[in-house]
Amino acid sequence: MADDDLLATLRRLAAEAGADRTSLLEVVRAHLQGRTLDLTATAQLGKALLALCPRLSPPLAVPPRPGRRSITVMGTSHVRFFGAHDLFLPLFIGMGPNTLCLTADSHEVTRRKVLDNLARVDPDADLILDLGAEPFYHVRNILQTRPGQETEVTGADLALMAATAGRYRSLLADMRDRLRGRLILFNVLPTHDPIGNALSLVLNEHARAACRDLGIDFLDIWPQVTDPATGGMRRDLAAQAYNDDTHLSEQAMPIVLDALRRLDVIDAPTAADGIAVWRHVFGFPVSPGGDTRIWSEADVIPANAFRSEKVAAAFVATGALHVLLPIIAALEDARVLMLNVADGFLPIALPPGAAAQVIGVCGDARALHAAARVAAFAGRDDIALVADAPDLPRRLAGRSFDVTVASAYPATLQDDLDRVAALLSAVVPGRAFLLGPADLFQSRPVPPPLALRRFFPLGNRHLPGAWAGYGLFLA
Repeated sequence: MADDDLLATLRRLAAEAGADRTSLLEVVRAHLQGRTLDLTATAQLGKALLALCPRLSPPLAVPPRPGRRSITVMGTSHVRFFGAHDLFLPLFIGMGPNTLCLTADSHEVTRRKVLDNLARVDPDADLILDLGAEPFYHVRNILQTRPGQETEVTGADLALMAATAGRYRSLLADMRDRLRGRLILFNVLPTHDPIGNALSLVLNEHARAACRDLGIDFLDIWPQVTDPATGGMRRDLAAQAYNDDTHLSEQAMPIVLDALRRLDVIDAPTAADGIAVWRHVFGFPVSPGGDTRIWSEADVIPANAFRSEKVAAAFVATGALHVLLPIIAALEDARVLMLNVADGFLPIALPPGAAAQVIGVCGDARALHAAARVAAFAGRDDIALVADAPDLPRRLAGRSFDVTVASAYPATLQDDLDRVAALLSAVVPGRAFLLGPADLFQSRPVPPPLALRRFFPLGNRHLPGAWAGYGLFLA
């Protein structure tokens, strides 16, 4: 069968499978076995497969308990700064203009997103809901709620904030009944617009009253992040993605942690400088209308994503999966080992059912904590995630795998290579692959397990720094 015929067959099988594509890889496997494709054709096929196969498994009936404390933060792009601390799981469920409670219609869309995502989080974990963009977008008339050009707050503005708070109340009640952990509403933040700030204060007062009535905590940091001279957000605490950015930067994290201590959500020993563990941007089609992202960069937006190390890491890793997926899918009961997977992007992005066994080795216990929470959110209890440790080579000693994939990151290149070499020396790796820069072996000795000389480029000139030259090494 020619390559074009294989792609056509793949599309036909996907169309026949309809919404239920969980068995697509099993059907395709029969077409892949015994075939030899060049790497470019393999990558094209893998890209099509990755687009067609499910990225999520059903929500877990009993989410695994993480090894350490975790607080879920759910909301708009404002949640991203929470990812600066490994205490938080930041779920970016929708852009501000599309995740609002300004109108009955927009509230229903937001409610669906929230509840769809809520079904995937640990119900015993505390959860912070971070919406609050209504005054900002009302002033800008994004939903045609303020068609005039009034230069002061009107009665209609105040009535709309009260109605918005009523929709908050309904949403919070729905969420409260689905959670066993504490539910916390994050306050509406100041912007750089006087009318928007005035309306934000009004909405906050309504929201505080709703939380009090519902027995829900209200996380209020308005005084600490507001410039008393302007009434707007403090410039030293604002992110720098664009002029007049209204997102908080990582500099505000100690303020948030102090506020959580006052609510007795966290205790005094919680460090203010928790290590940022997220190395990629995850995207999951949880609810119609856009992916839920796990993304922890406050200073990056779609318009400047080309400068993001995390976007670059996810782009390159996805490109690697385009090559790897057909190779893995062609094997019956494939055993796959993935080394140095950081926050678990590679094993979690490998579609369910692609392999019989997948083991992902994270760099340390903190990275494992991040990866385990993402895997649980994605419903992926089919992946075995472990942390690298001095005794891991001994525990893996003699194990055989069909495919082994290792990753080396720009900022930790030599340490990553040393770790990977130690682990590879303990196993029978099968067909080995290494994700790294094209010049990886030009200025350093090549450990025997990494003697991979063929290189398939994945990066491009638009990616930042070393990522531009990244690709996949193979034998």
